[in-house]
Amino acid sequence: ESSMSSESSGKCRESPPTTNSNTNSLRNFVVETVQWEIRNRLMSLFCNAAQMGDCIDLQNVFHGFEFDNICRVAFGVDPLHLRPSLSLAHAFDNATDISSNIFFTLSHLWKAKRFFNVGSEKLVHEAILVVDEFVMGIIRSRSEKEDGRVREDLLSRFMAAVMANPQLVIA
Repeated sequence: ESSMSSESSGKCRESPPTTNSNTNSLRNFVVETVQWEIRNRLMSLFCNAAQMGDCIDLQNVFHGFEFDNICRVAFGVDPLHLRPSLSLAHAFDNATDISSNIFFTLSHLWKAKRFFNVGSEKLVHEAILVVDEFVMGIIRSRSEKEDGRVREDLLSRFMAAVMANPQLVIA
């Protein structure tokens, strides 16, 4: 599972930080988001594991922590509430891993793979399509139900900038 859950915790959980906080600072939004994730998910997970005497895979836990924070900061959504979050997490990981490995691939080989859409280039293309569909779904959803709420995530900031200046988007 890519996301952490504190459902088994008996503690009263505070709600996630709202995206209409007093400051418009992205840095503060990121800090608030990460702090909330640590307090309400990461610490709950560690406390539950300690109480039950369970072993946990820290690499998997921190991977989920990273993915949850990326989804909340970049898109303004909590992956625990997303049905396709596992496929999104898998696609996101594939796109990230393959893209970072491009630097270690011979230029001519990479260009050939890209031209013929084979191998890792085909996989990264498929992964990016999954992420694109996810983001476009969020954009459609927000466009359909414009609630006037100010959001601080990166996608909302970009959407607001485009609405203010449509020339920012080049087709």
